[in-house]
Amino acid sequence: MSTFFHGWRRKAGCTTLVMALAVTGLWARSFAKSDTVAYFSRTSIYGVISDSRGLTWIRNTPRDASHLSGAAGHWTCESVDAIRMEQVDDFLLKEVVWRWKWNGFDFAEIHQGEVINYGGGRLQKGSIPHWSLVFLLTLLSARLIIWPRKKKPPVGSEPDGCRR
Repeated sequence: MSTFFHGWRRKAGCTTLVMALAVTGLWARSFAKSDTVAYFSRTSIYGVISDSRGLTWIRNTPRDASHLSGAAGHWTCESVDAIRMEQVDDFLLKEVVWRWKWNGFDFAEIHQGEVINYGGGRLQKGSIPHWSLVFLLTLLSARLIIWPRKKKPPVGSEPDGCRR
């Protein structure tokens, strides 16, 4: 067992496996809670949301960003009931500029109404379902841990089929 962690591939494989387990835990939590982390800049609000639909990145640019200048550089974190968050999301859609949805993936640009988010504005979002992250991280860790690396032939040796 002491030779198992020699080399970067096994270490990286175990790290990606731990990351896959963490995303699986986040996925299980997302059915009960919706977690949000947001950063306020001078002109926009950037956020990452984990809810039952997946992991969502958003950029909200209000039409009037003057109220954001006092909050620039401010971070917020909150956790709300997942069912309530999905009901609010349907209310936010005002005018969809473009949208691509497929199998849990959702990328869009939406113009919001006057009532929402300080007088309307533009919302850009991209959602990736949790299952896709878990699947890709698990495949990558399996590739790094299980499959042996190809050994380079010694310098000067030729493969069997190339002898003259």
